[in-house]
Amino acid sequence: MAIVIPDLIAELAHKVRNEIYGRDVREALATSMEATAEVAEWSRKVAQQIIDDGFDEGALNAAIEQKLNDLEQQYAPNLTSLESEIEDARGNESSLVNRLNSSDSQLAQKANQEDLEKTNTNLEQVAKRVNVLDRLPENLTGLIANSIIAIPEKTIPLSWNADDWELGSIATVSGAPITGTIRIRTPDFLNEVEANATYATFLATTNDEDNSDESLINFFFYKEDNSYIGSTGWLNDNQSFTTPLETSKLKVVVRNVVDNYTIDTAYIQIAKPVVSRVY
Repeated sequence: MAIVIPDLIAELAHKVRNEIYGRDVREALATSMEATAEVAEWSRKVAQQIIDDGFDEGALNAAIEQKLNDLEQQYAPNLTSLESEIEDARGNESSLVNRLNSSDSQLAQKANQEDLEKTNTNLEQVAKRVNVLDRLPENLTGLIANSIIAIPEKTIPLSWNADDWELGSIATVSGAPITGTIRIRTPDFLNEVEANATYATFLATTNDEDNSDESLINFFFYKEDNSYIGSTGWLNDNQSFTTPLETSKLKVVVRNVVDNYTIDTAYIQIAKPVVSRVY
């Protein structure tokens, strides 16, 4: 014979299986346990009466019906309250899951917006402290506290592309081009240079025993009218030089450290010269 589950117990069991929030599940479990305990205690008393032959069948049926009604009346408000809370929590969404997903998305969007606003504020504060200068000033009293001084790096643009160089050298006495196969030079003037300024040279080097991959570099200075001023002489890696007062442009010659070492324009990719402004 199939067991008939009372409506109250069936409803409580449904709540336990389907609630989402932990507190709601715990409440449903606790309510079920309380209802079960009351039915069990009442059943124990009825069973004892049966054993003692002290019961009336009609009265027993009426008592069972009354007990079930009492339980329903006792726990119905709790179930109604749970249903109302779930309805409120769901809001305008079709289910609690959708409401939770929507809330998570809104919280994440709000957090991202707050982070963005905070970052923009920090950037604005930093921007007020940044001072872009040509060189470090002798007197820093005019700058606000915690200022950031940015000095753009100034270099003489020397290409590492072989097509931007040609075989040949330059006469140190006259500054005129001369032919040769052991030197490479810039064919045109380089105008990105300051007069009376200090620069440092950087050249790629190796640890070859014959030094065949070490290089030297020479700078030739000219005025605005292309008249020759003079040269630095041969410099190696990590050396500095100062341009003459009337310098307006220059040319560059590169060679291997081993004299009479034949090279071609591709050698520039070995020397890799860099010339940077020094303050």
